[in-house]
Amino acid sequence: MNQVKPYYLLQRAVNGQFYFELKAENHATILTSETYIAHSSALNGINSCRVNSPFDHHYLRKTTTTQLGLRWYFALRAANYEPIGKSQLYPLSQSMEHGILACRRCGPIAVLVDRSQRVA
Repeated sequence: MNQVKPYYLLQRAVNGQFYFELKAENHATILTSETYIAHSSALNGINSCRVNSPFDHHYLRKTTTTQLGLRWYFALRAANYEPIGKSQLYPLSQSMEHGILACRRCGPIAVLVDRSQRVA
């Protein structure tokens, strides 16, 4: 049986811009990127995620209030403090920390799956 590897799923948004999601082995989304106008910029964002994701000091731990109450999420930023992407909202801070660990583990080794050139 083939083991699924973590992967970066590169896609186009409805507005035509590019974005990527870092996916775990179980296909769960760990991180969703900012949007990029150019395909090459999105590829640079993926490379930045590979380089910066292993290091805890590149993660910002944040909270927000929703109708469901307080929620936690993380943001990954590059060494130059530019944003790379954000996580989903988590109901517990411990869940967010597990998400960060998954990003640190998967980010450097994820392969690229480029679906951005598909025509709908």
